Amino acid sequence: MFHKFYQDLAGFLKEHGTLAVATVIETEDSTPRETAAKMIVFPDGSIYGTIGGGGLEQKVIEDALEAMESGESFTKRYNLKSTDEGGFGPICGGTPSVYVEVIRSPETILLCGGGHIAKALAPMATALDMNLIVVDERTEYASKERFPGAMKIVRTAPSDPELKHLVTPSTYIVILTHSHEHDKDALKNLVSTDAAYIGMIGSKKKVTTIMRELEGEGVSAEALDRVFSPIGLDIGAETPAELAVSILSEIIHVKRKGSSSPISMRMTLPEEVNRK
Repeated sequence: MFHKFYQDLAGFLKEHGTLAVATVIETEDSTPRETAAKMIVFPDGSIYGTIGGGGLEQKVIEDALEAMESGESFTKRYNLKSTDEGGFGPICGGTPSVYVEVIRSPETILLCGGGHIAKALAPMATALDMNLIVVDERTEYASKERFPGAMKIVRTAPSDPELKHLVTPSTYIVILTHSHEHDKDALKNLVSTDAAYIGMIGSKKKVTTIMRELEGEGVSAEALDRVFSPIGLDIGAETPAELAVSILSEIIHVKRKGSSSPISMRMTLPEEVNRK
């Protein structure tokens, strides 16, 4: 039974990106389920399995949704006594302890293109504990020698529909192929996926042209509005390494829901204070 539960969990995780697993770890007096009972809570509040139903289950779902939002797992004791006895209504009379673990699928950067910027970005991504997938149809650019830290190297065109199967809600797509046409093909192919981030390199003129062409080919404006392009935060980057820092900074900004405000006090305090 537990073997199937974890098999299903792996499939659900790939589909949803983030889940919460609620496990009864301790019981006292009468409770709906015994220890080790498990339930998966999905981001929309639906569930797989049960820890007893009723008011307890609803409370755990509510708490699990908050945990997924914050990213923090927790253990909580639930009082199943009546409201007169300090509980929240059920009359089981017991007090189960439930561990709610937030689980996220591994964060992955999908690099469409194995050129100079990609080569500079790859070790930075692995230093951030992110998996790396490199896609390039050119053998000399899609190799383990060039990207020794890559989890997967795929030698195929950016228009290959099979690439969509590599994308999960925890995937960050970075499009920087060796031609405008290939960038456009990659974006058209992957823009409809549920990736956490899609960024494409290019000048404002190039980006505008590609967006107009894709709209003319039936890609919705709503889908294109998700795309970060030109890619990266504006830090004045010029070299491949600097551009890689810019791109990863934007990915972290999206991932952590950061502000665009500078951190340095020198950038935020009045000028006369900075001079002191």
